[in-house]
Amino acid sequence: MFGGLGIYIGDIFCALISPDSGRLHSKVDDSNRADFEAWGSEPFMPYKDRAAILSCYEVPEEVIEDPEVLLRWAKKARAAALAAPRKARKGG
Repeated sequence: MFGGLGIYIGDIFCALISPDSGRLHSKVDDSNRADFEAWGSEPFMPYKDRAAILSCYEVPEEVIEDPEVLLRWAKKARAAALAAPRKARKGG
């Protein structure tokens, strides 16, 4: 995925680590996007000349440094991923 590392809970894609910055980006939807925007986070942009991927936002460093808060955010990311329409996988 864009040369980055995809993070899954079971077979549900919930986050990624950007290959360029090494930063964590988490799955978002309308239920948790405001949390990210309140911290000034922006959508993941794998390519500078293309539109952002609005379903993943950068996780603030302060959140990553607090295990309890990070766990809450991870649970919200999983819920957002579960709520998203699932795409058919190639070859399966």
